[in-house]
Amino acid sequence: QQVQQPPGAQKSHLPFDPTLGMLVGAVGILILLSMFGKRTGNQQGKSYWGGAKQLRAAKRIAKSQIPAFAGKKTYVKANACALYIGTPAKIYNAHQQDFYGRLEPELNRIERQFGEQAAAKLKAKYRPRKAKFGEETLFLPNAQQSIAVFGAAGAGKSMSVLNPLIRSALDQGITATVFDFKYPEQTKEIIGYAAQRGYRVQIIAPSYAESGIFNILEFIRDSGDSIGAGQISEVLTENTSKGADSGGSNEFFESGGASVLQGGCCSLNGSKKTLKRLRLPEDCGT
Repeated sequence: QQVQQPPGAQKSHLPFDPTLGMLVGAVGILILLSMFGKRTGNQQGKSYWGGAKQLRAAKRIAKSQIPAFAGKKTYVKANACALYIGTPAKIYNAHQQDFYGRLEPELNRIERQFGEQAAAKLKAKYRPRKAKFGEETLFLPNAQQSIAVFGAAGAGKSMSVLNPLIRSALDQGITATVFDFKYPEQTKEIIGYAAQRGYRVQIIAPSYAESGIFNILEFIRDSGDSIGAGQISEVLTENTSKGADSGGSNEFFESGGASVLQGGCCSLNGSKKTLKRLRLPEDCGT
């Protein structure tokens, strides 16, 4: 059936629906108010593209937070740190000199054992050379607040941004914990650099031969630390139980299992000395 307009109604000559136009206009006004209106403490700050002025300000603040530039072993601002992409020549030269100083005793041992010719080749290879590159460093001050990197899979986030930021933290002696989701892809890019900077590297990668271990009971202060034991039991229960949507979970048994695990952790933590005194019989098989 054909729908007819009421008597006296006039047809709109606009190329779009007037109602849709009003809606788009209202949304536009809200956007303008959010951008230029008065901000309150609950609203987040705006973002913008940084230009030459912002880059100079970031460089100035970052150099006050990096010990190599600030001339101090501690940061100027408490709990503040700066990272960078592209190692500055001053930091690069200092680390090369430090690495050669730590390597020199080993080179001297090689010279005594294998002769001057073998040592001369290694000394020529590792002798520090001053960097000749210019100051093309991108400084990121106040990195303790957080840094987010967005990009599609395989776009080069780790190679171009994340790994350089991690190396800049290692240059400053900052303790770093790296979660390698695709182990060992990122780890193999960082571990050698960390060892060269004098770090003691620990790897936690279950099922890999190079993985270290840690005792979760060490996070419990004593046998009366029910809070610490409860947190550990909750994490273990959540990560080992089936999901609620799979149909295999039961709230009663999950709660009871967490309580049993909590008590077991407290008991084991309190009986460390007893466990050390326990010995299997020599004729007991494995």
